[in-house]
This record gives sequence, C-alpha cells and structure tokens, in this order.
Amino acid sequence: MSEEVNLSLIKTEVEEFNCILNSTEVIHTVHSDITFKSQVDTPRPFVCTICRKTFAYKNVLRIHILGVHTVDKPLKCNVCGKGFPQRSHLIIHMRSHTGERPFKCDLCGKAFAIKTILKSHMRIHTDERPYQCGMCPKAYRQSSDLTKHVRTHTGLKPYRCQRCDNTFNHVSHLKRHLQAETCVMPFKCDICEFTSKKAIKLERHLRLHDGKRPYKCDLCEKDFNSSAHLSRHYGTHSGLKPYKCEMCGKSFNQNHNLKSHIRTHSGEKPHECNFCRKRFGHKPDLTVHMRTHTGEKPHKCLFCDKCFNSSHSLTRHIRTHTGEKPYRCIACFKAFVDNAHLSRHMKIHLKLKS
Repeated sequence: MSEEVNLSLIKTEVEEFNCILNSTEVIHTVHSDITFKSQVDTPRPFVCTICRKTFAYKNVLRIHILGVHTVDKPLKCNVCGKGFPQRSHLIIHMRSHTGERPFKCDLCGKAFAIKTILKSHMRIHTDERPYQCGMCPKAYRQSSDLTKHVRTHTGLKPYRCQRCDNTFNHVSHLKRHLQAETCVMPFKCDICEFTSKKAIKLERHLRLHDGKRPYKCDLCEKDFNSSAHLSRHYGTHSGLKPYKCEMCGKSFNQNHNLKSHIRTHSGEKPHECNFCRKRFGHKPDLTVHMRTHTGEKPHKCLFCDKCFNSSHSLTRHIRTHTGEKPYRCIACFKAFVDNAHLSRHMKIHLKLKS
C-alpha cells in the first residue's frame, strides 16, 4: 500500500512556492539554483521597467515579470482553473491536487513537492548558513530570515496597520497586533483624518494646522512643535555623535539618523509612490514627492504668500527676504543661501588648486 499523502502539507508547500514566485526571494530550480550570499552587499543591476524593483540576477527579474506583471496566463489547471504563464509553474501547482512529493530527504525521509523546499530543509541537517548579513557576523539558513534580521539594522518596518498607522518589522507582529484589537483610536482631528490613541499626540498634531511652535532653543532661537524635536535639535549644538555606522564609520547624533543612513548601504527603499511607482528610502521623501503629483503646497511664506511643497524649499526662499546666507566657503569666506550653491562654488577652488 502506498504511503498516505498529507494534502494540507502539499498545499502549504505550493503556497510557499507561489510566495517565492511573487517575491522572487528564491529562484525555482527549473530555471537556476542560485545561492544568495547576502541581500545587503549583492549588486542589483537588473531593473524591472514596470515597477522599478531591482534584482541581483537576470533570471530573478524574468521570473518576477512573469509572476507579477504578466497578465496572459494561458496554461490553466484543469482542477481549479487557476492560470500560469509557464508550464513549470503549472506542474508544481498540480502537486497541490495530486499530493505528489517527488523530492525526498536522504537523511530523515521527509518528502517535499518542490526541490527548493528540500534544499532549504537539508540545511537543518547540515547547519549550512549561506545568507550572510553584510553589517554583522550573523548568518542564516533562509533568505527570509536574513531579510527580517537586516531590518534590526535598518529600522525598516514595512508592515503598517491601516487603522492606527503603527508599523511592524514582520507580518506576524502585525497579525498579533490586529488580533489583540489594540489599535482603538479615540482622539481624532477635525481638520484631517489623523487619529491617535493619546490626547497629547493629537495636541501635537494640531500644531501642524495652527502653526504653533512653543518649544524654543535657548541657544539659537529656533522653535519646534514638540519637545522631542527640540531635544533632537540640541544634539546639533553639543557636537556629540555617539551613533556610529559599522560599515563606513560615519557618526550621527541621533539613532534614527543612523538607521536612515544604513539604508544607503542596504539599498532598501520601502516607500513606494502610488502614482508612478518610484521608491524612496525614507517616508518624508515620499511625502514631498507625492506633492509633485497632487500639486499640494502646504508651506506658505509669511512675507509674500508664496507656497512650496517642502519645508526645505520654503526655508531657502525665506532667505531671499531675510538676506541670511548660512553656508560659508572656508577658502574665501563667501556666503550662500544653501549648501547646493556652496558646493558648486567650491568646485572653483578645486579647479584652481589642480
């Protein structure tokens, strides 16, 4: 009598294959058996022209396009009617119906529907850990485990609760949050859709609408709408930069600035524009970019009523009224309204020196 097949296990494995196909974290064995040394230091020269996602290998890009963007899926499953762009994908899917498990572990006898799942399983026996973190010595058996670990360095939390806007570094943490029903938001803004668990957060948010900035720096007179922002600002006066990047040695006065910087090494761009699919490493950059589509210009000049889409642009404009030029050349002491003008000017000295 043949061995009884666990159909639910097969379906789980094939669902995992579908996840692999869509996320392109692993290449299916029909195409190529490529081991990813590191998600951090591997170059990603292949760019999807549709969504601008980047890949380390051409085969992964091809599978991404087939699995995610290809509308035409002519190969239909005769059991459930699901469509697939390639025969190899249909063959693997059919095993969820037939219960076939052709890939067997020689060490423990466990069988699998997909060869890549067997290869992952074998690492339990061999303790092989091919996925190496580029920022610390840790290594992992699965690329998904490395992805989760890298987020402890970058601070990336890509899973967002749609009700309370809390973010999480893993989908299981978001699911736990939703099941606990902890995201009741009793404090709501009457002007926009902002909600909060705490009254103090709503109070701080309302200052964005009324323009109040009650927290003033006693060293430079700059003001802020929250005490936390003022505390961070004091770090610019102290000169202390205790947070150091282990990859390049650059130091920062705040931990969140270090985490943002680390993304320049990891290449993570978790924030995507809904209009043009352009991606950004930091949410504030996406917020400013979105205004190029919506036309929103919330930052208004108090001198001439001109409006701008970013606070940086407004600050630069205000200097045309005040005459302030805070960026000074160390070679000739000429001053400029912004760093970009100073950088252009410095090239004159560099040319003269050469």
